[in-house]
Amino acid sequence: MTALFTDANGDAVNRPSPLTASQRSLAFTVSIFVIIVGAAILKSTLLFRAVGFQQGDPLEYINIAHAIAYRTGEEWWEIRPLLYPLLLVPVTWVGSLLPDPTGEAAVRLLRSTPLAFSLGCLAVSAAIAGTLSGRFAAVCTALMLASSSVFNQLSVAPFAEIPATFGVLLATLIAIQAQPTTRSGLAVGVALGLGCMARYQSLAFIVPFGLWMLLSGSRGRLTGFIGGLLACGALQGLLDLLAYGAPFHSLLQSAAYNITTDEAATFYGAEPPWWYAETVGDWLGYASMALSLLGSVMAVRGNRRREWSLVLALAAVMLIWLSAIAHKEPRFTSQIAPFLIIAAGHGASAILRGHSRLGPYAAIAAIAVATVPGYWQSISLDLTFNPGFVEGPKLVAAQRPGAVLGTIPWFVARPYTHNRIELVRADVDLWDDPQQMSSVIEQADYLLLREYDFAADRAIDRMINSQFRTIETYPEQLILLEKRRAPTPGAR
Repeated sequence: MTALFTDANGDAVNRPSPLTASQRSLAFTVSIFVIIVGAAILKSTLLFRAVGFQQGDPLEYINIAHAIAYRTGEEWWEIRPLLYPLLLVPVTWVGSLLPDPTGEAAVRLLRSTPLAFSLGCLAVSAAIAGTLSGRFAAVCTALMLASSSVFNQLSVAPFAEIPATFGVLLATLIAIQAQPTTRSGLAVGVALGLGCMARYQSLAFIVPFGLWMLLSGSRGRLTGFIGGLLACGALQGLLDLLAYGAPFHSLLQSAAYNITTDEAATFYGAEPPWWYAETVGDWLGYASMALSLLGSVMAVRGNRRREWSLVLALAAVMLIWLSAIAHKEPRFTSQIAPFLIIAAGHGASAILRGHSRLGPYAAIAAIAVATVPGYWQSISLDLTFNPGFVEGPKLVAAQRPGAVLGTIPWFVARPYTHNRIELVRADVDLWDDPQQMSSVIEQADYLLLREYDFAADRAIDRMINSQFRTIETYPEQLILLEKRRAPTPGAR
């Protein structure tokens, strides 16, 4: 059993192996391959179960990509970095070619982008663990990250956390594996910079990377690292200049929204600084956390303290940064969990290497406790969000291609409407202008609105009821209304 696995030096642990080095290497490769394939099957199952999107980021990234791909002129929220939507542009083009009249195939193709990045995160995390702790740690890391319900949920929704985390993990792997040269420093800087461009909260990782590079004693690697970051910074400035008319505009707007004005906390609610510590059982699991603590202690006592210091510092700095920001969500921890899971893999490896004959059994039991609940939670995930904003546009497109649908446009993924129907804004905030709303009602063939919004303005309510009839209802009091057709002249 243990003969298949080795420590970071390539030596078999616990007892002499009956297998040759090449056989052990093959067994390890097959193990990682099977885990990645299993993770891909699980995530693909979740992908085909997913319906709709949580309001906010994922829809905006999809719709920004659509606006760029087809130059629609549609405006978007200026706090969004553009690298990730640009990555989605070619996927958007390919999706539009798929023979699916509903647009669902195109949406699933877009969902597959973070799925691919999540598998990349799994492979790179295993490689980091294998480099620092050995093959058993790599297998354990892959199993634990594959079982993360938070990571799996994000894998089928176009949030930017997963692609950004991939960039940071790749930068970490290059940093600990490559020789300290200018070229390797440049690669680290570019990988980290691209991660920061995908999601701005990744900028916090620059601090531990920079200090680690500075203390490594290699001036060439530090120079390359800074050069890579500056190149990505220049690219970000150029993208914002082209899109918004000012360099770093989206970065400044994002900082204002999330930090200086704290609008995010005002709108979505604030949590205390210790919230992530209180909820660690939800986003990491207590068993994984215990293994991570054990692995961290063993890491600082081992012979690869310098490399481990980077991994642990990345987890610590991001945890501190996210804890300091008032608005908190479980999905934000996807940029912490992989580094803690790498440490947890080292903890499991430490149990395996114990002198007791029970070491292998204890290690396997620990991994089972750490992963089985996560896999169960992942399988049980509820991935239905705002289904009415999916089914409503689909129904309109099927009943009357080319129709005008008045709704809340930023809740509708554009692949459902592209070249099928036209969207116009009809949300409750527009009702403050009766004249404009009257124009929308006159123009629209269908309305997709929340029923409780009609209480906001009785005049608009009466106007809508006089011209439209309800044809479908959806969860959360969302209703689809169709304009009543005028009677045919001469008809009784």
